[in-house]
Amino acid sequence: MKLFLWSLLGMDSEREFKSIDDVQLFLRGVPSISQGGCGFAALVMYDYLKAKGVDAEIVYAYGFCDPEYDNNISVIQNGSGELCACQHAMIRVKDSFYDCKGECDIEMYYDHHTISRELVVKSLDSGRWNSSFDRHKYVPMIEKAIGYNIKLGCLQN
Repeated sequence: MKLFLWSLLGMDSEREFKSIDDVQLFLRGVPSISQGGCGFAALVMYDYLKAKGVDAEIVYAYGFCDPEYDNNISVIQNGSGELCACQHAMIRVKDSFYDCKGECDIEMYYDHHTISRELVVKSLDSGRWNSSFDRHKYVPMIEKAIGYNIKLGCLQN
C-alpha cells in the first residue's frame, strides 16, 4: 500500500509516508482528529502498520460510566446492534498504546478492549461520534492522501 502526504499539509508534491511518525504527523494536521476522528486515525495507523508487517491492534478505550461502553460490549458479545463511539480509539503495538499524537497512558481510562478492523468500520459508520470532527469534509481528504477508500455508508450521497 502506498501512502502519500498531499494537500492537507499544504504540500505541492506527493511524498510517500516513510514511517509511522510521518503518518501520525499527517493525521495530527487534520482538524479535530482527536475530537471525533480518533477512530479514523487509529484505522489509518493500523492499516499502515499491518502493511509494513507490524503486529498491531485497534483499541477502544472508555471513561468511567461511559454510556457507549455497555452498548459496545453488548454488541460485540451478542453480534447484533449498532456499535458506536468510544471515549478514545488508539492502536496497541506490543504493550504500548498510541494515537496520532504519540504514546497514550491506557491507565487513565476505565476500561479498554481490542476491536477488529471490520467492527471499527461499522462503528465509524455510526452517527454516534463527536460531531466536532467534520467527517464529510476530512475523511475524503484522508482517503485521497492514503490512497484507498474506507467505504463508509454514511458518506455516500
